[in-house]
Amino acid sequence: MQDGKLATAARFGLGLLLTAGMVGTGLALSGRSARALSYFQPSPASFSLPGLPLLKGCEASAQRLTVNGHQVRALEGVSKRPLRDVLDHYEAIAKRQLKRGAPYIREDGKHSGSLLWVTPDGISRAVILSRPKDGRGTHFRLVVDETKRALQSATKNDRLPGGLALAGLPGFTAPYTVSAADGSGVAMLRGPGDARGVTARLLSELEDRGFQADRQALHVYKGHGELAIPLVHTRGGLRGVLKVTPEKRAARACLSLHPSS
Repeated sequence: MQDGKLATAARFGLGLLLTAGMVGTGLALSGRSARALSYFQPSPASFSLPGLPLLKGCEASAQRLTVNGHQVRALEGVSKRPLRDVLDHYEAIAKRQLKRGAPYIREDGKHSGSLLWVTPDGISRAVILSRPKDGRGTHFRLVVDETKRALQSATKNDRLPGGLALAGLPGFTAPYTVSAADGSGVAMLRGPGDARGVTARLLSELEDRGFQADRQALHVYKGHGELAIPLVHTRGGLRGVLKVTPEKRAARACLSLHPSS
């Protein structure tokens, strides 16, 4: 699995995301040079979100997702293109929208990927990708939050991906979350203590909600001290990964869950 490869800009972006006072700097999820691919042509504007054009030939439907506790517009669909190509394409869009050198976050996984950035005007955009079970094409969710409230952390009562809630995680904050009714989504979290303790706390909450984790991965740190643990729900429907990276007197985490079908 290629989880855990964060570019310098990405690590910086996530660090900014998990602190106050970063409105106007811009954000995103890892960094890799995007390729100019001729088959990426935007569909008619009526089928697109502001700043997130839909790829040509995609099937998509409008939906509402929850970002930090409030409803936003989103598109969900399937592209015939490989997951990595779709992620590269939207990373190029993020770079064009951000000031030169502005941080953003990109996450790469074997079966999933995500991208997040906040432009200087406070509008956040997220791209959440997963690979269908048959391995063909890419399932995508495109999210735009124009409320300029993207950097307001989730409250204790807001439902996070996987059914988590900050009420059950004392001392934790969730600077950015995107969640759907089926429990899928992406959550950026920060918890007190070392990475192992934060990981154990999150795994305990997830297991209480029916997820199974590869606990052997607790002993395998990758890259810059990042820990990546595969997750699958015992009743099916959701799978994903929990990543935890140590910080000074704390640890930051990214929980990414997507439909397993």
